[in-house]
Amino acid sequence: MGGAAEVRAGAEVAKRGPGRPPEPGIIERRRRELVEAAYTVFARKGYAATGVADIVAELGVGRGTFYRYFDNKRDILVSVLDFGLDRMMTAVFEQDTVGFVAATDGSADVEDLLDYLRGSLERMYTIMGDDPGLARVVAFELTGVDDELTQRLFGLTDLGAKSIQGLLLRGVELGLIRDDLDTETVARIMTAAFMPALVESIRGELTPDKTRRYVDASMALLRTGVFAA
Repeated sequence: MGGAAEVRAGAEVAKRGPGRPPEPGIIERRRRELVEAAYTVFARKGYAATGVADIVAELGVGRGTFYRYFDNKRDILVSVLDFGLDRMMTAVFEQDTVGFVAATDGSADVEDLLDYLRGSLERMYTIMGDDPGLARVVAFELTGVDDELTQRLFGLTDLGAKSIQGLLLRGVELGLIRDDLDTETVARIMTAAFMPALVESIRGELTPDKTRRYVDASMALLRTGVFAA
C-alpha cells in the first residue's frame, strides 16, 4: 500500500512540474502513514525490537522518507502515542456525545447515567479486545523508554481518573450518586480496574464473553456501591 502511494505521490509531483509546491495534504498524509506503520510494528514486535528499517518496510518506502518527517525512532513514538490515544478516546467518548448529554443534563435519572457508563465500558473493553496492540503500545511500550514518556503515561492515567471523577461529581450534583462518596478515590479505583483487561488484551485473551463479564461486574459494583438508594 505504501509503495503504491509513494509512486502516486511522485507522479503527482511530476505532473505539477518543477518549482510547484506540494499538493495540500500530501505531507500530512505521508506523516500519518508513517505513524500508522510504526504503530503496527511497535504493537507486533515491541518498541525495543523495532528499527527504522522495520517501519519503512511496513509502509514500503525508503529510509529517506522516514527521516524527512522524524529524527529517529524515539521521535515517532510520541506521535504513535497520540495516534493510539486518539483512537481510544474517540471510541470511548466521542462516539456517544448524545448519550453523554442525556446522562448529565438536569433531567437525567439513574438509568440514563448507568446506560452511558455501560456504553462507555463496552466500547473501552471492545476496542482492547479487537486491537491488542493498542494496550501494548499505550500501556506498556511507553514505560521504560525514558522518564519523559513514563511521566507522560502517568499524566494520562491521572487525566483519565479526573474525567471519571468529573462524571461522578456531576452525578452527585444531580442527586443520582451518594453525596458521601469519595469520588477521587473511586475514580482512581475505576481507572485501575482496567489493568486485568489490559493484560488479557495483550495476551489475545480478551474475548467478547470476557468483555461482557467485565462490564456486567463493573455495572453491578456501580449500582450497589456508588449510586444513591
